[in-house]
Amino acid sequence: MMGREIRRLISSGGDWRSRLHPDAAKYLAEIGAERRLATILKPDF
Repeated sequence: MMGREIRRLISSGGDWRSRLHPDAAKYLAEIGAERRLATILKPDF
């Protein structure tokens, strides 16, 4: 569920990281969430 929410934020464009808690944005950057979610989740919207 969390992956889909993050993917929606990414697809909405703009600075989606600014909508997250700073620690959450840092963690997602460290694990390469944007790249990973683009490859493992199918678009559902």
